[in-house]
Amino acid sequence: SRRPRDKFQKCDGEYSANGSRTLNVPISKLYAAFSDAKVRNRWLPGADFEITTETKDKSIRGKWDGGASRVSINFYAKGGDKAQVAVDHMKLPSSKACAMQKQYWFDALNRLEELVSA
Repeated sequence: SRRPRDKFQKCDGEYSANGSRTLNVPISKLYAAFSDAKVRNRWLPGADFEITTETKDKSIRGKWDGGASRVSINFYAKGGDKAQVAVDHMKLPSSKACAMQKQYWFDALNRLEELVSA
C-alpha cells in the first residue's frame, strides 16, 4: 500500500518548491539578473546561493544555504522580447519548508519583475 504523498512531495520522497514567471524582457536580460551577482543581490538580498553550473541564456544550477538544498533555474525565450524563467528548489526538508520556499520565490520573482521591467 502506497503512502499518500505530502503536499509538495515528489514521488521519490523529495520535497521541492517551484515557481515561474514570463516577463516582457529579452532572455539575455532575464538570465543576467540571475547570473550576475550584483544584479541578483538587488532582488535576492542575503540569499546564500552559489552557482555550480551555467549555460548562457538556458540554465543555472546551484547550491542554496551551503548545499542544504539545490536550485535549478531554466530560461525559455517566448518570442519577441519575452522570456520565461522557471525555478525549481529541490531537496527541501519538509512540506512546511516547501510552502515557505514557494512563497519566497513568488515574492522574489515579483521583485525581479519590478527590477527588469523598470
